[in-house]
Amino acid sequence: MSHSTPRKEPENCVCFFRLTEIGKGDSAASMCFLVADVFPEQSHGISMSVSRASEAWTGELKGRDLELLLKASGYHSWKAFCQDTKAALTDLQDKSDYHITAETTMKARKPALRVSWSKTVRNKKEEIGTIVLSKSPVTASETKKFLKLAVARATKVSRRSVDLKVSIDALDAPFESAVEAAKQIVQERQREYISILSKTKLLLDAKSEFADSISSANNELDVSR
Repeated sequence: MSHSTPRKEPENCVCFFRLTEIGKGDSAASMCFLVADVFPEQSHGISMSVSRASEAWTGELKGRDLELLLKASGYHSWKAFCQDTKAALTDLQDKSDYHITAETTMKARKPALRVSWSKTVRNKKEEIGTIVLSKSPVTASETKKFLKLAVARATKVSRRSVDLKVSIDALDAPFESAVEAAKQIVQERQREYISILSKTKLLLDAKSEFADSISSANNELDVSR
């Protein structure tokens, strides 16, 4: 879909969405988050992927987060963003078994884009969740909350046991800096996992070599007998 406004040079950006579960329960698995990977070089400009711990969820992207998403996507118009997102979601629906609807609406007298997910299970349409993208203020504490959650989920570790390395509770930096800090934490965790995997591989290789040498020695003994 074409735009009346020029696009920026391609760049990748990760935006964290704050999500809360619909329903009851204080299980550690009840919280989830959505990550949007923005690739301006693609025709639709936005690609969304969902990671959730429960089938029922809802969430909002607000204020500064929304501005960053639009900026990273190269959009200077809320209307153009809504049109392209609708087109991208329609395209996504054609390639999956989810029913996705996107509609422009108003929230607190401000324009918003409501995206709903549903799935047909045993010939019955089941609502999964709704995301509302709205132009409304977001507080620093909310930013810290969903950053903590995003880091915990991105590293696949329980929120209670994550060592953030950077104190996000004490973080009063702009949102861009907060996201950068979160990315660094995730990268550190990934390096740790790679290190553990490489050590495991070395152990397995050593075990295999040891087994081969034992087998070879046994064969030699059999021949000498």
